[in-house]
Amino acid sequence: LDPRFGYADPELPSPIARPTVRIDASLNQGLSGAPVLMQAGGVQYVQWQNVLDIEIRVDAVDAAKRPRLRARAFVESASGENRVVDLDIQASPQLVAGANDRVTLVLMHGDLSAPPVSVTVGAEWVGTAYETTNVVYDDGEFADSAINFVTLGDGWIQAVRFRPPTGTVLQKVFVPVVYLNQFTIPGTNQYNGLPQDPRDFTLTVYRDNGFGLPGDTLFQRTVVDPRPYGPSSGASLPFLEVDLDGEEIGGLGESAIFIGLSEAGSDTNSLMLGLSTFSDEDVSLVFGPIGGQPKWFDLWNLEVGGQSLMGYSIPVRAQFRASEPVGIASAEIRSDELTLQSFPNPATDVAHIVLETHSASGAYEAHLVDVLGRRVRSLQLPPGIVSRVEFDLDVSTLAAGLYFLHVAGSTNSGTHRSSHSAPIVVAR
Repeated sequence: LDPRFGYADPELPSPIARPTVRIDASLNQGLSGAPVLMQAGGVQYVQWQNVLDIEIRVDAVDAAKRPRLRARAFVESASGENRVVDLDIQASPQLVAGANDRVTLVLMHGDLSAPPVSVTVGAEWVGTAYETTNVVYDDGEFADSAINFVTLGDGWIQAVRFRPPTGTVLQKVFVPVVYLNQFTIPGTNQYNGLPQDPRDFTLTVYRDNGFGLPGDTLFQRTVVDPRPYGPSSGASLPFLEVDLDGEEIGGLGESAIFIGLSEAGSDTNSLMLGLSTFSDEDVSLVFGPIGGQPKWFDLWNLEVGGQSLMGYSIPVRAQFRASEPVGIASAEIRSDELTLQSFPNPATDVAHIVLETHSASGAYEAHLVDVLGRRVRSLQLPPGIVSRVEFDLDVSTLAAGLYFLHVAGSTNSGTHRSSHSAPIVVAR
């Protein structure tokens, strides 16, 4: 590590890199011209998660005069293979092919004597590396009432029921957690605590006990809120994303699960129960000592200050993803416009390719790339494909490994359509 950057300081023994921007491909359609300010000697990261066939464009003013301004993509593929791809600045969009768990753009401004540089990052992608289901019950806002926040305290649990799609694992949880120290004491301008008070909670995933209530614990984690402190304001739900990638909470079949939130530690900065109204009816539960022994209560059967909680919900969201990445098992990529299929897969000498279009005829071009994104071969396709074309791809001279057949097309009017790729495994 270069001591000029301060990493040799004994008080900074373990610098940690975090993405400036983190984008979930299942929740976003693209990234258009996001500015990233690069300080001299600085490094910035932009990360895409769960992304299939992403094209990245990096622009900067007078990039040719800045030889130490560089861009690379660190690619973590869904197959478990990692690679690094060098990207040109101010070039046309560059393809990072395949189904990838994460693609992290690393921007480096290595000239210590240069002024800051504004870099613009854009990206488009075909879809997600895994088929993904985002389950949302709330309407996106805290309830507009006097009981939209309730203090629970130690020993209480708030939980929401989810029914995972078959063959999926729990990938992410989105929780709009707020804490007691973000609110003022009624009738005063004084807050309930200090900004530096601990802000943490326990996230628990329960299996259904067979009677519609949380049962055995499948997973539990203490989460320290990384967001900067700020008073609670506005009606929009301030979701904190908890990534469970690698936990493999799956194998659930048709069983329901419950995602619960509760206190962590012994501090007095209580986790608040923030209520929303629902856009899609769900089951929200609260566990606590109401009228005797602690037990689970349906939120809709409770009252606060004489006001019924009927119609309210606890706004927790969940993301489930398929256990296998898109296309790896079937080698088939589908969209509204195009189906691209390769078989047999793996192939030894010849891969048979089927390309079907589902929209207006147009011109298509195709090329084969390796796992580093390098073009191995360009293919000639018939002009004006109307619906279907089949051809054999000779792979007999290729080294064993994973390749991607990338097809891009435009309509007869010249309008660009999305590009698509299918994996081809060459076996020897």
